[in-house]
Amino acid sequence: MRLGSNPSTGHSWQIAENDGKVMELMGEPTYEMPERKLIVGGIKYMIFRFRALTRGTDILELQYKRIWEKEKEPLKTFRITVKID
Repeated sequence: MRLGSNPSTGHSWQIAENDGKVMELMGEPTYEMPERKLIVGGIKYMIFRFRALTRGTDILELQYKRIWEKEKEPLKTFRITVKID
């Protein structure tokens, strides 16, 4: 999964919901630059890789926020239902 972020603002995507019994994150997220020229303070993509552990359905939710602002609502939320057969 690849989600746009701007790390210079302190915001990043964080997993808010995932059933670790159905699928698990494979290591730490990595970053990828867009194909256009590098712009200081510009967008980067956070890449998340998951591995299916068993058949089933999982709700995966990621929130775009600053990790230290625990009580503040996220700027964005990405939520999908994953079905593993």
